[in-house]
Amino acid sequence: MATSLDKSIQTSTDGRRSGLWAPRSIRSRLMLLVGLVLVAAVGLSLRSTLWVLESQSGQESRRELEQAGKALEQSIREQTSRISVQSRLLSTLPILRAVLDTRDIPTIRDTARDYRTELAIDVVDLYDARGRFLVGVGELATASERAGIRGLVAQAIRGRVVAGWMPLQGRIARVVAGPVGQGGVSGVSVLGVFYGNERASELGIQIRGDVELRFQGTLVASSQPGRAVFDPAEFQSGLRKLEEGGPELSIHLSQAAGLKTRSAVRRTVLFQALVILLISLVFAAWVSRSVTGPVLRLKGTAAQIIESNSLSHRAEIQGSDEVSELGRVFNHLLDELEERNRKLEEYNRTLEQRVAERTAELQESNLDRETLLNNLDQGYLTFDVTGTVRKGSTVAAAHLFGVEPTGLKFPSLLGMAETDAATLIEVLAMVEQGVLHPDDLWPLLPKVFENSEARRIELDYRLMKDLQGNPLGRFICIASDKTDEYHYRRAAEKRPPRPR
Repeated sequence: MATSLDKSIQTSTDGRRSGLWAPRSIRSRLMLLVGLVLVAAVGLSLRSTLWVLESQSGQESRRELEQAGKALEQSIREQTSRISVQSRLLSTLPILRAVLDTRDIPTIRDTARDYRTELAIDVVDLYDARGRFLVGVGELATASERAGIRGLVAQAIRGRVVAGWMPLQGRIARVVAGPVGQGGVSGVSVLGVFYGNERASELGIQIRGDVELRFQGTLVASSQPGRAVFDPAEFQSGLRKLEEGGPELSIHLSQAAGLKTRSAVRRTVLFQALVILLISLVFAAWVSRSVTGPVLRLKGTAAQIIESNSLSHRAEIQGSDEVSELGRVFNHLLDELEERNRKLEEYNRTLEQRVAERTAELQESNLDRETLLNNLDQGYLTFDVTGTVRKGSTVAAAHLFGVEPTGLKFPSLLGMAETDAATLIEVLAMVEQGVLHPDDLWPLLPKVFENSEARRIELDYRLMKDLQGNPLGRFICIASDKTDEYHYRRAAEKRPPRPR
């Protein structure tokens, strides 16, 4: 009985044989789907565009005015944000605080001039901690005009960064007042940017129109200073309030340019719609031919692998596109899986034998090492930072110390007093923590031990390290029976010197 995967493959094959538009052909359905989606997208886009272009010019103009107003607001908001960041930066500079504390007006003026150049702003005013004006750099306002920002200065003295507008003769300034100093206010910095005819012209260039700034009903800046009136027949105008207490923006957009643009866009959209429609049909046919064929072949190969439970089958590769590359990757994956299965089977056959051989080698190596150490006259044992003797002590160590040392405390093994043993444990902990170098530990450890047989056992110590030379937190004690040497040396010392 054929599987469901067989039936699916057979159905796709029948569809290809019966023609491009056969009802059960994956290729025909894909082409139809892609064509319908693209045609629908083009139709909806064309209908939506024509509807927008044919809508009332008043709604379009208001939308353009709204966008222009938002763009101008964003520009002014970014300018204010930049000045605020600069003000906060000045508040953290120790040099500015130090200069203000000197109360030297020439020095303060030179510093303000340097900051004005570096920050690329129009005005830098500096006040002391009581809000008294010290110096100003740039095209300064008069004393009466500067009085309008005393409220901002007062808030800045309390540690806040505040922004406001300052009207001047024939223009208006956006100012930001901020404290100078951290942990205590040493003064106040006021940074300002002018909005005059030149800045209004820059804003006008951004929206491709004309801009006027009015403050409390008075014109303070214009992108076209010589034009007194903007004819409603030629311009679509709008008024926008920036913020409470700020200036008003009068925006004027040319109607002629908008009509010309809409007409050009309409012709362009109609032409592009026809081109896209033609391309869509060609693209749908190409996609159906280039995608479904290789995918179906790859699917057939996968079905053969599942049915035969064998990785020997390979996909047929035609072309060099992404789907063909997918087939190559699929074949490479099969090669890798087949090779890994072969190696895994071979590895499983020899694994137990290799494990047994390796285990025997390790046991023999350990036995040889243990035999070698046990045949030495010297005794070896290891203890950790807690003073506990670890496993692996040699037979000679048990003989020299008179007891099997494994598991015992090293100080107790040497018969040390409780206070000396506690001190030794503390010193070992200091070595482990890196407070004390191991070389400083050796002089503190006992050098001689007398066992129950009155034998003189001399002790030496080493720090246990790995192959890379890193400490392992354990220590080696080397015990040597030096009784005979000690007695010979003492006898030689007591023997009278020979007469000359």
